[in-house]
Amino acid sequence: MSHSSSLGASLTTKLMPPTQRSVLVDRPQLIARIERGQEQKLLLVCAPAGYGKTSVLVRAHSQLKAAGRSVGWISLDESDKDLSRFISYLVDAVRRTGIRFGQGLAILLSGGASLPSDTLKTLLLNELSTLDQDLFLILDDYHLIADEDIRDLVNAILLSPIPHIHFLIATRTHNELPVSRLRALGQLHEVAVADLMFSELEVGEFVAKVSGVQLSEAQVTRLREGTEGWVASLQMVGIALSDSGDIDHFLDRFSGEHRSIGDFLGEEVLRRQPEELQDFLLATSILNRFNCSLSNAVLERENGRAMIDEIERRNLFVFSLDAEHHWYRYHHLFSDFLRRRLKDRHPDRAAEYHRHASQWLAEHRFMIEAIGHAFNAGDIARAGELLDRASGDLFAAGQTATLLSLSSRLPGELLHRLPRLQLECAWHSELSWKFTDAKLALEHVRTALDERLEHGEAGSCPEMVFLEAKLAHRQMMLALLSDDSATTLRLAQAWLKDGKTRDPFMCASAGSAIMAANRELFHCEGVTTSSRMLHERFIEGGASYGVVFHQSIAGATFMARGDLAHAQEAYERALQVAVELHGEHSTLYNMPALMFAELYYERDQLHQAEEILAQREIASELGFVDNLIAGFVTSGRLLMLRGRRIEAETLLEDGAWLAAQYGFERMQAAILNERVRVLLLGNGVKEAQALVRASEFKDGPEAALAPREGSTTREELLALVAARLLLAAGNAREAATQLRLWYVFTKGRHCHRSALRCGVLLAKALSAAGDRRAALRVMVECLQMGESGCFIRSLIDEGADIVDLLMEIERTSLPEGGSCSQDYLRMVLAAAGVLDRLPAERSSPENGSADHASLSQREIQILDLGAKGYQNLDIAESLCLAESTVKWYWQRIFDKLDVRRRPDAIKRARQHHWIS
Repeated sequence: MSHSSSLGASLTTKLMPPTQRSVLVDRPQLIARIERGQEQKLLLVCAPAGYGKTSVLVRAHSQLKAAGRSVGWISLDESDKDLSRFISYLVDAVRRTGIRFGQGLAILLSGGASLPSDTLKTLLLNELSTLDQDLFLILDDYHLIADEDIRDLVNAILLSPIPHIHFLIATRTHNELPVSRLRALGQLHEVAVADLMFSELEVGEFVAKVSGVQLSEAQVTRLREGTEGWVASLQMVGIALSDSGDIDHFLDRFSGEHRSIGDFLGEEVLRRQPEELQDFLLATSILNRFNCSLSNAVLERENGRAMIDEIERRNLFVFSLDAEHHWYRYHHLFSDFLRRRLKDRHPDRAAEYHRHASQWLAEHRFMIEAIGHAFNAGDIARAGELLDRASGDLFAAGQTATLLSLSSRLPGELLHRLPRLQLECAWHSELSWKFTDAKLALEHVRTALDERLEHGEAGSCPEMVFLEAKLAHRQMMLALLSDDSATTLRLAQAWLKDGKTRDPFMCASAGSAIMAANRELFHCEGVTTSSRMLHERFIEGGASYGVVFHQSIAGATFMARGDLAHAQEAYERALQVAVELHGEHSTLYNMPALMFAELYYERDQLHQAEEILAQREIASELGFVDNLIAGFVTSGRLLMLRGRRIEAETLLEDGAWLAAQYGFERMQAAILNERVRVLLLGNGVKEAQALVRASEFKDGPEAALAPREGSTTREELLALVAARLLLAAGNAREAATQLRLWYVFTKGRHCHRSALRCGVLLAKALSAAGDRRAALRVMVECLQMGESGCFIRSLIDEGADIVDLLMEIERTSLPEGGSCSQDYLRMVLAAAGVLDRLPAERSSPENGSADHASLSQREIQILDLGAKGYQNLDIAESLCLAESTVKWYWQRIFDKLDVRRRPDAIKRARQHHWIS
């Protein structure tokens, strides 16, 4: 069973126009006015209750459908407070017209992810923009929409340039609709009270059809003046007149004695019904919609069908909500009156009716309505029990707003004893980085489960086993998202070892958590195999949302190993799924996008990195610390390269503040390392020292630990900070001693990104200490590690001293045993902007003078594969390079051979017999 069906979230009755047994009066002038406005962006029917707004829209719906137009209907009510549910209704309404629409959006809404309102709005607008035919959407009772996100969405659609969408909206108030702007644009057609009032001719015809009584012209005029053409009062008059002997006396009483419509309803309509029918009306008035079975359950009778038929026969303000006449609702005025009467005269009955309704609705899986009736019955404990039972489906259906709204109505003492509900609230808080709230919710779950055990519930029963497993999973994810690597690893390993559930999502996320934690502990082995297996497990569990998180973790792990090609593939997979789920402008997309920008920057693809970052909100509260570090550090470095030092320092200061707010210690260390680097590049030694003294890490360089089993990347970053300060203070040998420990440690564990960071700074320290040969040797080793992934910026961002070392290596050629290609070294030097400072004979040959010796072995390999029909991506996979690196090689080949197209380069290579 789907989440939506299990919650009663997408009722067919909301998507069909209500009907009455017969159309009483033809109103050609009003219908003509409606027809004239249907082609506008908004046809607005705005009037107080009882003026026939719904009936007008029902007729418009029938006419549009008869004309072969695509028209959808949504009946709104007070419970429509969740944007996800509203969009689900809208998607279903459109699809019921026969238009192929919103398949991906519908899957997403039921896929278990709580989506930001801006993301939902963007996704829906994108879907609507693909329409190639006119679509008419009717929203009835729009004044009942109090949710700001829903109103914003409707306004965004109305003001969008989407050409094929038309709204017909009935409402008692404008409810913040952009009426003035649409009027100014000529896209608004209004039907107001004056248009809806019955004329004298229509009054006479209407009353005659309702009551069978023919009024004189004078009586019609009196009634028209007394009611002002208000159709609700006219229907009440018609019902009352059917049993009235003296029409003039009745009209005298109607116009002179009744100060409110409630009085009139009570005295002239309800009073005239048989007692059994009065009881039925009062009891079923508590229901927003009802059918025969539900009404029987509420009244504990078996005559529901007969009562409904009698109500329809007497025209007692009832609408059928489906073609089969199974579901009904009362006119809002009538139901409001009946509810007041029930509450005032039979409060004990009202509570009992609500209890019966709640039980029936829960049994038939209409959980949200069942919970509402439990609250109305004053049975808060039952409301809590039902909400606890439904919380998993609500969260999985993306209806977090509804879940939190209902939770807020429960007293704290009861709320804290509901483990399922607390687990979902904790999960929502974790994903929103509200870690204190999440921790408190998990503590409540632990207490609730312990109390069950104390009261004799078996810990081995399936429900308790699952709740214990889910609690352990949420505790593990709290540690992961709050960036506590050691705790994450311990909890994730224990969770998998316990094996209390085979839930694919929880199993896969535990595996991803272990991968992330191990990476921060310098264990990155086996990532290729485990990444693929975990990806498949997420897919098996239908957890597309989890795929984005997992591939982001995998990408960062590949990058830590120095495998930028596989990191790129992982980020691309994450971005693809994020686009399908939330769209390109979502916080979900931001997570892998920021990390992808970091990868682009590392390869010196600065334009691509800047392009991504220009469209992203760095500080979005979703994902991991990794995307925050990537966003702030990469943005800061780009600003520095563009000469915008003050902006870079301000941005990094903001990053430090954010890290402190959330207690992200690894991010604090990363930002501190970057700020110190920036200050020292500008000779700000005293400022850097003061910054460290004022930081969370006040103990200074002497507190830096030597690497050991269990060391983390946070400790590595702090060691870099300490080494920088030592180097700046003239203690180069001490800095080199410390850095060598970390260099050997990280290189030995094949964590090449960390090894590059430590190695380049070690080379700088060795050079400053006077050991130039050792510095050159370390730099050659760094070049060897960096080439396979095409690392560039890590090799040159430490400043002029490192660039001088690289130029010396290029001038003297690589030492014996060095396996770095000359092309890669020149590519690094080109990124540093110093290629023109090399001796002329070391530069590329003049155009047109290329020979076999001028092409590198790698370039010959690329030409050979290109001649065999390989595309860039195929070549990259074959040679374990990034696709962007292959493109760079092609450009070098073109320059050397003085051509501009791949076929010409391959032709030249064959002419010289360099390739077959």
